[in-house]
Amino acid sequence: ICRPNYKQYKSAEQTPIGENLLNYPWVYGALKESTSNGITFAVKDKNTIHISGTNMSETDRKLKGNVETGMGFKLSVGTYELSGMDNVGVNNVGVALQVRKVDGTDFDTPIRCYTGANPTFTISEDTDVIVLLHFGSNGYTVDCDITPTLIRKS
Repeated sequence: ICRPNYKQYKSAEQTPIGENLLNYPWVYGALKESTSNGITFAVKDKNTIHISGTNMSETDRKLKGNVETGMGFKLSVGTYELSGMDNVGVNNVGVALQVRKVDGTDFDTPIRCYTGANPTFTISEDTDVIVLLHFGSNGYTVDCDITPTLIRKS
């Protein structure tokens, strides 16, 4: 019997280049499907999440890391790209994929991905982060598949 390596990346040397750091399992992935504040999150496969519904209030949905426990995952020094929100819709900036510090605060320049915006950013020192789906306004309706990706480019 072989058990896969579920360890989080611990140091800069272990953060791979070119690998999606946001692959399954996501924080809520064990549930396969769950609803929070009117939005349903359904795991379709190891790369795809279906989000649907109308959010009842501004909310964050954790994908990786947990701000309540202070546990995130480490991004080592390097350049990263955040993407995967193109199916949300061109005019729908109410839903964004975000990278934040492990305490839940934004970086000096917020890192947000939405349709048409796949930010590239640089981490200058090893940093523990969390990744969230942010729904910015009450009454926002969405029904699409997303493929969240965070890839170290260099």
